[in-house]
Amino acid sequence: MRDKGRALIAGLLNRGYKPEFYSMLSEDMFENSIDKKVIKVLKEGYKYSPDKIAEFRQVTGLSYSEVVDFLVEVDKVKSWVTEQDILEFIEEYKTRKIRELVNKGEINKAFEYFKETVSKQTNVIEDYREHLKESRQGADNGLLGLPTGLPSLDAVTSGFRKSKVWVIGGYNAYGKSYFMTNMVNRLIGMRRRVCVITLEMTKEDILDRLIGERLGIGIYELAKTVNRKSVAEQIEKIEKNINDLDLCILDTLYDIGDIETRLKIENKNRKIDVVFVDFIQLIQNKESKSKYDALSEISVRLQVLAKELGVCMVILSQISNEAQKDEGQNIYGFKGAGEIGQVADVAIRLQRFKDKETSRFTDEYNLIVVKNRSGETGGIGCKISFPGGTITEVKL
Repeated sequence: MRDKGRALIAGLLNRGYKPEFYSMLSEDMFENSIDKKVIKVLKEGYKYSPDKIAEFRQVTGLSYSEVVDFLVEVDKVKSWVTEQDILEFIEEYKTRKIRELVNKGEINKAFEYFKETVSKQTNVIEDYREHLKESRQGADNGLLGLPTGLPSLDAVTSGFRKSKVWVIGGYNAYGKSYFMTNMVNRLIGMRRRVCVITLEMTKEDILDRLIGERLGIGIYELAKTVNRKSVAEQIEKIEKNINDLDLCILDTLYDIGDIETRLKIENKNRKIDVVFVDFIQLIQNKESKSKYDALSEISVRLQVLAKELGVCMVILSQISNEAQKDEGQNIYGFKGAGEIGQVADVAIRLQRFKDKETSRFTDEYNLIVVKNRSGETGGIGCKISFPGGTITEVKL
């Protein structure tokens, strides 16, 4: 337990000051006297810095040799600590504490301690009250979640709701990514926290789409001198969004385990409202034996993550050739595994049409809601306007 305690503190120091993490810990959870002194000052609000060792010695009351011993061990730990690491550490401590009381014959104390720890974890009614409080903020306006910017879609889905999973399916080049970047622009415009996991495009590609949609120009026009000023203005605005943690774009994560860990970290930096994944068929799971098994498990793990973090998880997905030909409302048309459709609270299939003479796509961009756990299904008429790729609603 001592080694784990020291490693936990080291990981916390590597993360930087995170008061919500320290608040879950107490001095008696650590066996080593040095660790107890360090965690005490961290809980009181001290922000550790490796270039202020003299100050660190002073606030902790450690001797020079104790500081050296502590920092040598801390330097060996390079990883960060997540909320799950802390919860596991606390659970191990509680188990050890109860066992110690039982071994001493203090059964009543052990039972009381057990009841206390259980009651702290049983917050069902408190969580529900908080849920109602959040829901009421938008319910009077016909929404339980965040608006998509498309009134009819909001009407049937109640918007992007926390802990819910959306799956947006479309054939190749049908505009899945444009749907995502339109929604991202709307959300960060409301100062909401959005995280984009892009496995197909780069961060630069995403920014091209975001800026292009705002200015109504294509990606090839962005680099032209004539648009330099307007593009620069949008870059400054998006830079502020990123610095304020409204927007996080991650384009180097492919394994589901890495995605889970990073989203937990980002959620601690600032609570995430909506996560976009583009697209699910590109996510890897090294532990799975087949692609089908991988997609099945990845779907379920993303659903679990949405509930754990309290975010709306919007998953972009390819659809199969058979589903593309099917004009019906087949929710199992997502390519690779049936679980993709099963985990969805809202499943939407994009519908596009080509001009018979030119074989080019028209601007018709229909959203076919094929699954909706808490509302209606059916078609929502939209159009997508190029070169910017702006999506607006039209009357069907």
